[in-house]
Amino acid sequence: TTTPLARNDVRANTNATSLLGSTSGTFDFVGEGVTVTTLSFQYISDGTEGVIGDDLAVRVFGSTSHAIIDNLEVDYVPEPSAALLGGIGALMLLRRRRG
Repeated sequence: TTTPLARNDVRANTNATSLLGSTSGTFDFVGEGVTVTTLSFQYISDGTEGVIGDDLAVRVFGSTSHAIIDNLEVDYVPEPSAALLGGIGALMLLRRRRG
């Protein structure tokens, strides 16, 4: 039996700030009293709050379910504009040294 994800809720927060995100997947119920779950989700900070260094909480809500989080990965991806500004700054420093 496969149950749609809509019956459950996954939320990610840093302190009081909710992170934007989306979830996808299904809960697969296998065996008698045994639940195997495959769920993937991605949350992206909207950039208005400083979340670097804050605690990250991932909560799974369900009517009678329990959750174990495994293989959690957090990646920092800089915005293209920040990388561009860093590159321009480095070029200016090189130009200043040569001139």
